[in-house]
Amino acid sequence: MVWAKQPCLTSPSSFNRLEITFAIAPLDENFPDEFKPQRSRIVFTVEHGGRRVSAHVDAAFPGAWQEKKLYALLKRLSAVQAQKNSQLLVFIAKRVIAILPDRDVDLGDVNLEGNTIYYEKNRMTGRIEVTVSAASPGP
Repeated sequence: MVWAKQPCLTSPSSFNRLEITFAIAPLDENFPDEFKPQRSRIVFTVEHGGRRVSAHVDAAFPGAWQEKKLYALLKRLSAVQAQKNSQLLVFIAKRVIAILPDRDVDLGDVNLEGNTIYYEKNRMTGRIEVTVSAASPGP
């Protein structure tokens, strides 16, 4: 599947049993305080109709996404996203990290303008492979 990053939020959506709504998280009193941007230093967005969850990390705190509880949440979300053939990405300024159920893939500094992040499942191994390449020109 192929998705280019677009600066949009979708309507609130839930992730199976996790029932976490990221697009409205700061406004939801049931959203755990430890995951709200003021404490976690991360702003979560849901993009492409729920096919991508992005965690935008405060560049002044680049390791915030690796905090134990947050990282466990990211891994659970990555498993849900993988089942839906969807993405979970961490953004630290221009640096992008794909969070997969079995590993994290540091894509380095990625200029998403004109580029696309591809997730493709290897048919032989079942492992998800992640690449960045030029987006296909529109019709």
